[in-house]
Amino acid sequence: LWVLAFCTALGLLLSWSSNRLLHWLAFPSHTQVRTEWSRQLPFPAVTLCNNNPLRFPRLSKGDLYYAGHWLGLLLPNRTARPLLTELLRGDEARLRWFAKLADFRLFLPPRHYEGISAAFMDRLGHQLEDMLLSCKYRGEQCGPHNFSAVSHTGLPRTHTPG
Repeated sequence: LWVLAFCTALGLLLSWSSNRLLHWLAFPSHTQVRTEWSRQLPFPAVTLCNNNPLRFPRLSKGDLYYAGHWLGLLLPNRTARPLLTELLRGDEARLRWFAKLADFRLFLPPRHYEGISAAFMDRLGHQLEDMLLSCKYRGEQCGPHNFSAVSHTGLPRTHTPG
């Protein structure tokens, strides 16, 4: 009697579980859409992020000399990080470019360096004109002139409608 009860309970459990498992494997989704009409719709805020903080081909020798350690490209003694040279081994042109840029043997650092500043980030950072491929809002074309850059300390630059 106990074996029969156990087998019945186990059969019901497996039957119910297989039903739930098949339902889960079917990737069910539920989408609910609510439409509202508005007379005035403000231009939405847009955040454009890039995992690379700077455009490295724009680096100058002075930039690399002063900010190379902060950027993670150089060791404190101003030599290239071994990992970086390993990563560039596959691309000989980039490796030669970086080796030439990181060669400070006959380099005289600039007397007055602005340091890591907003001007530095604007000069080397990604430009909205390069990232915004197309823009259309309410049926009209828009472009980089419709946005303004907002920078928060420690956060990526956000381009908001201007």
